[in-house]
Amino acid sequence: MAQNCPGFVNGIKVQPGNVSFNEYDAAAGYAAVVVTLGTNRTTIPSGASVAWTQTAGPAVVLSNANTLAPSFTAPTVGPGGDVLAFRVTATCTSRTGTETGMDTGTVTIVNVDRPPAVAPLASPPEAAVGDTVVLSANGSDPDGDAITYTWTQVPNGAPTAALATPNAASTQFVAPAAANDYTLEFRVTARSNALSASATVLVNVTAANLAPFAALACPSVVGEGQPLRLDGSGSYDPEGGALTYAWFVNEADAGLGFSLTGEAGPVVERSAPSLGLDMVGGVEVALRVTDDQGQYVDALCTFMIADVTAPSLTLPDDLLLDADSAAGTLVPAYAVSALDNVDGDLGALVACSPAAPHQFPMGATAVSCGVEDSAGNAAAGSFNVDVQDLSPPDFGPVSDIAIEGNALGGGILAYALPTATDKVDADVTVVCVPPSGDLFPVGSTTVECTATDDAGNESTAAFTATVHDTTPPTLDLPADIAGVEATGPDGAPVDFTATAFDIVDGDLVVYCTPASGSTFELGPTMVNCSATDTANNTGSGNFSVQVVDTTPPAVTPPANTTVEATGFLTAVDISTATATDAVGVVSLGHDAPASFPVGTTTITWTACDAARNCGTATSLVTVTDTTPPTLTLPGNIAGVEATGASGAIVTFSATASDLVDGVVVVTCTRASGSTFALGTTPVACRATDLAGNTGTGGFNVTVVDTTPPSFDPYTPPAPAVASGNSQALVSFPLPVARDLVDGAVTVSCDRASGSSFPVGRTRVSCSASDSRGNTATMGFDVVVSYAWTGFHRPVDNFPVINAVKAGSAIPVKFSLGGNQGLDIFVAGSPASGAVACMGGYTEEITLSETVNAGGSSLSYDATAGQYVYVWKTDKGWANSCRILQINLRDGTMQKAVFQFKK
Repeated sequence: MAQNCPGFVNGIKVQPGNVSFNEYDAAAGYAAVVVTLGTNRTTIPSGASVAWTQTAGPAVVLSNANTLAPSFTAPTVGPGGDVLAFRVTATCTSRTGTETGMDTGTVTIVNVDRPPAVAPLASPPEAAVGDTVVLSANGSDPDGDAITYTWTQVPNGAPTAALATPNAASTQFVAPAAANDYTLEFRVTARSNALSASATVLVNVTAANLAPFAALACPSVVGEGQPLRLDGSGSYDPEGGALTYAWFVNEADAGLGFSLTGEAGPVVERSAPSLGLDMVGGVEVALRVTDDQGQYVDALCTFMIADVTAPSLTLPDDLLLDADSAAGTLVPAYAVSALDNVDGDLGALVACSPAAPHQFPMGATAVSCGVEDSAGNAAAGSFNVDVQDLSPPDFGPVSDIAIEGNALGGGILAYALPTATDKVDADVTVVCVPPSGDLFPVGSTTVECTATDDAGNESTAAFTATVHDTTPPTLDLPADIAGVEATGPDGAPVDFTATAFDIVDGDLVVYCTPASGSTFELGPTMVNCSATDTANNTGSGNFSVQVVDTTPPAVTPPANTTVEATGFLTAVDISTATATDAVGVVSLGHDAPASFPVGTTTITWTACDAARNCGTATSLVTVTDTTPPTLTLPGNIAGVEATGASGAIVTFSATASDLVDGVVVVTCTRASGSTFALGTTPVACRATDLAGNTGTGGFNVTVVDTTPPSFDPYTPPAPAVASGNSQALVSFPLPVARDLVDGAVTVSCDRASGSSFPVGRTRVSCSASDSRGNTATMGFDVVVSYAWTGFHRPVDNFPVINAVKAGSAIPVKFSLGGNQGLDIFVAGSPASGAVACMGGYTEEITLSETVNAGGSSLSYDATAGQYVYVWKTDKGWANSCRILQINLRDGTMQKAVFQFKK
């Protein structure tokens, strides 16, 4: 097998086969575009094979898919185009086994938009002043895109025509008036996407005086007194001349008094006249429109004056009638009438509900009446018939009564109500004052009675009620009072309550001896009491009072004390207590400690008298702890650099001390040593003593990301060989960049993979930015060189010495792997310099730019696939040697040695 089979597989690259770029214009029709693919290999060696497959984009059929240059017909794509991707796989089977190489490439199909076409048409193309002309546009778009149209008049001195719809495919206008014939020119522009096409059309107009047009609009029916508008403003002169107006009226009914005399404008606005008795109301109006040439036309319209006035209905005022019985009152007839401006007297047509005669019940009854004229105009009204009971009831006989006082202030007297009758109501309410069961004072009271029927009519009657008082009061005295404690050696004052109650007078003053509040001596004392009512009826009674001495001293403690703790124990000033006793205090003391803990302590105070009667009292001392602990926290912690996507670990110190409890535990919302996220995180801390007092504080921790991403080690693409026009399509993998926080980040380069690169060394600059704008950059070189295969005959390659005749023109031929254009030399190249004819040629050589024979330039022989440069030598170089040096744009230097003869 061939030795170059593994080399064929290694590094195979996809390249365009017959063009120098990868965009194919599909504007001329897709079927006409054939795309040929290619690689950087020229032949398939023995033992090797290739296979092409499509990997993305609209499906196409590859012809010769197992060759180095398959082709396909460009598919149909949308307005945005599409990208097709292909893979070439090269396989080599040699003695060492099977090797495979592959590469991918893309072809972009671009859909180029084409402009629309449009043809305008005028109908009719020849018109007279006042004619309506229709303009139509017939447009089409080769790509099937939507078309919009715009019509404009081309200025040419002709009158301006008003286009009805200038932005539609079809529009129209009325040929404007003019003194002479004229031609109108209109341009229509058709647009699809960003492309457009325009065309014009002509309309010839003949001038002539046309009769004016009279237009008259009026309502068919208008009501009496309503606004009436006669509108002739639609009249016009086709030539645009001034118009005059004359109005005439033909009345169908006499007596309307409707006239248009003196009206000279295009619009008349009036109020419709009112109709009279037996009038119909039809009116015919004529409008005469005359132009400035004396031509005129008439327009007529007819309208009706409608009877919209309702009849006048006269009804009686509301009636108030006295009831004859519980059934109400009979009304035999109503006093009603009606009059209409057209129909006259309509009284006989008035209808009421309920109709008379009618038995009206008690209360108000609405009577509704209505009448309608011959035009259907209706009048309606109502009045009320109110039947009321206006007569009062009649009382029967009444008698006087007397009782003994039986209640406070007199006596409760119950009596039977007098009776009363009414002609309407079966039951009549009788009310007496004072009422039965009320309290009557001692003596005689007149009772007045009122009988009221359901209608509120009243009648009155009266009788006398007498109350007598012969019963004495009843005393309420205390039981015998024993064990009254002496307040001094004289005994003790004693208060008591003695009351008396009379059935008529109520509570009475009681007189006792000794009186309440007197000082009673030690031992028993008898108390005598009596009370008399206003009728001089008297009641009496007695009880005893016993005074003793058994009371201990009374102790008054100081006020309770509350103080704030100053430490674990707190000294407190507890003040002092006082004590009193009727026979004197002997001793007073307490059980308070020297200092007090936090909380409430009870102090007991004790006082004793000479009789060994002792009394006690207590006071409270409360020591409170309301002072929270004091926290010691760090200040805001800023500028902590993130170590990963989750942020950074931050440590800090937070302590607290309390006046009572000493050192207190501090808790924070984020513990020291926690991982803090990017940004500012507030940390809130608190410490609580045993009394529940809480001290708080806080600070902020700010984690930042100022570290840019870093690039993974990168291997630049292998040098590429120019495929044509000193360019090569070079694919390379994007560098990979990673960030401590964001992980993998997007890398962008100023040259895309698969781009066309010129020969030589091109620097590709890449950058990567994290989400916080930290940016890292890197670069690598893409090297493109010519496929130099050496000089072709008649020039032998270095170090062979070419023997030539001095002064001759030497055709220097070489290949660069295809047509790379004519700009392949660097400035100052080719050049030559003298050397010794001994070989080696390592010495410094002074070069000078060559001169082309006959002023010719570099050329490319497409048939032979090689470049030809004719070097014109100098006759003075005879018997010397020179180097011809070619410096190419890919950075390489090629040379050949020549020995010149005469």
